[in-house]
Amino acid sequence: INMESGNKQYTEEEKASRYVKIAELYLQEDYTVEADSFINRASQVVSSDTDWALRLRYQVCYARVLDSKRRFLDAAVRYYRLSQTNHVDVVQDDLMQLLDKAVSCALLAGAGGQRSRLLGTLYKDERSQQSEHFAVLEKMYFEHLLRRPEVAKFEQSLMPHQRATLADGSSVLDRAVIEHNL
Repeated sequence: INMESGNKQYTEEEKASRYVKIAELYLQEDYTVEADSFINRASQVVSSDTDWALRLRYQVCYARVLDSKRRFLDAAVRYYRLSQTNHVDVVQDDLMQLLDKAVSCALLAGAGGQRSRLLGTLYKDERSQQSEHFAVLEKMYFEHLLRRPEVAKFEQSLMPHQRATLADGSSVLDRAVIEHNL
């Protein structure tokens, strides 16, 4: 969809709205590459002057693209920032879902200093105690060993792309647990 040529002239906000909507639809069908393409187009026209609801949709969509591309640390940071939105029109349940996604992505991210800091931030956020993954978050934050039943319970809540098998035959979760337990 080329909105740059043709007879009709679109405003920047109209372009951004359509690009974000197309990216959302592609993500709904699990077409990550196409969604990434349209979210990148949207990033060129979304600005600080853009309507807050559209900016929020763009940011959520971008975080979902990062999550789908297995850039879990970046996605977790974005989800967490979004979960701290304090606009009156945002439903608190939606913010909790974003926090849960932040926790899931942080737990799947590769080991390192940034991940450790993020785990600390998430653990200290009092809303995280309501997360279904709080027990795993707590163990990872305090560097306790994860047991198989806890990992299995966490795995059941993951989305299909988060359960994907890597080239070596292990899953993203297996890799994260092995890195943590070592």
